[in-house]
Amino acid sequence: MHSSAETVTEYINSFDPEYKDVLNSIRDTFLQIAPEAEESMKYKMPTYMLGEKIFAFAVQKYYISVYVSNHKLISEHSKFLGKNSHGKSCIRFSKPEHINLDGLKNLLTEVYS
Repeated sequence: MHSSAETVTEYINSFDPEYKDVLNSIRDTFLQIAPEAEESMKYKMPTYMLGEKIFAFAVQKYYISVYVSNHKLISEHSKFLGKNSHGKSCIRFSKPEHINLDGLKNLLTEVYS
């Protein structure tokens, strides 16, 4: 789902509470790990740049996607992230409650610390 939001806060606030809560948790988790990352709206989704590394997330029609710039670690951590499917640099969660935030935090710590 494409967004016309100009800020990450506006993007997150455009969703129902069940999505808003998990999106805020994903955002907060990443910013705890990489507080110096540059937050912006790129590609119509919240995007974070940390040097050459990119992190992003978005609500799609049938899932929440999390984009991580290390596809090898996605495969290694997949079983700890909750119920998901994944591609080369994208993790897809069909429902907000399927996201294991502790597992996601461990992955993000390994990629962005």
